Amino acid sequence: MDKPHFVVPIADLASGPKRLHWEISANWLRWALTGTDASPRSLPGELDLELSMNGTQVIVRGTASVGVSMPCVRTMDPVDVEIGPEIFLMLERAPKPDAAPRRRRHGEREREKPSRPAKKKGPNWRETPELSQEIAAQDRYDGEEVVLDEFVREFILLDLPMAPMRTTLPHEPEPARGDAVSTQAGEPAVDPRLLPLLAIKDRLKNPKE
Repeated sequence: MDKPHFVVPIADLASGPKRLHWEISANWLRWALTGTDASPRSLPGELDLELSMNGTQVIVRGTASVGVSMPCVRTMDPVDVEIGPEIFLMLERAPKPDAAPRRRRHGEREREKPSRPAKKKGPNWRETPELSQEIAAQDRYDGEEVVLDEFVREFILLDLPMAPMRTTLPHEPEPARGDAVSTQAGEPAVDPRLLPLLAIKDRLKNPKE
C-alpha cells in the first residue's frame, strides 16, 4: 500500500462527532488479505465509522463490510464469504519522544546510578517479558491525524472464518456393508452377523425342538 486510505485529521473532530463513509477498494482489500487464503471479490466493500473526541482520546465506532473468496476446507472449491466486523477503538495520543539528553561539560563525570540488589527468583519465577515498541504503540494515534488502515485490516482478518465450507457438498455414498440375507419374502434384510442371535431367539420360542 503506497499511502493510507482511511485518515481523519484531529482538527475535524474538534466541533463534535464525525460520521464517515469510505469505499473499500479491491486493491486495498488485496493488501489487507496478504498472507491469507482469502482474496477480494470484484464488488467493493464499505466502511462506516463515527469518530469522537474524549479529551485527547479518539473513540472509533462502526462497521466494515467486505466480500471475499476462500477455498473450501473439504473440496478446495472457492466459497464466497461475507465479512462484517464491528469496529470499536479507543485510541490514545502517542507520547512525544523525550528531549535530547543534556550534554556533559568538559571534565564532568557521569553520575553513576546506585545499583539495586538483584531480585531473588523463586522456583516458579518467570521474568515478565518487556513489550516491544510495536506492541506498545497499538491503539494509539500519532501527530495531528488518525490513520485507521492497520486497525481496519486487523478487524477484517480476525473475522475471517477458520474453516470455510460449501453449503452444498457432493453426495457421499453410504459406507459398504456385508451381504444382506433376507429371511423371508417381504421382510427386511438381516445382517449375517446377527443370524446366530436369531437362531437362539427361535430356540427360546420353541424349546421342544
